[in-house]
Amino acid sequence: MNDEDLYQQLANRVLMPQSKIIPELFRMIADEEEARLLLSTPGTLPELAEKTGLPPKRLRRN
Repeated sequence: MNDEDLYQQLANRVLMPQSKIIPELFRMIADEEEARLLLSTPGTLPELAEKTGLPPKRLRRN
């Protein structure tokens, strides 16, 4: 999945699939890893770690 698809999927999630602006806004505020994390929500820390392939320590808030 390329970056374009990630940000379009986020726009779809907020019920704005036809918007050209919403994917661009997500691109400005979230890098690819953060976009993948957003698309993996909701979930517990272990579920998010499994879905994203990131270690739980990396997903914890500081």
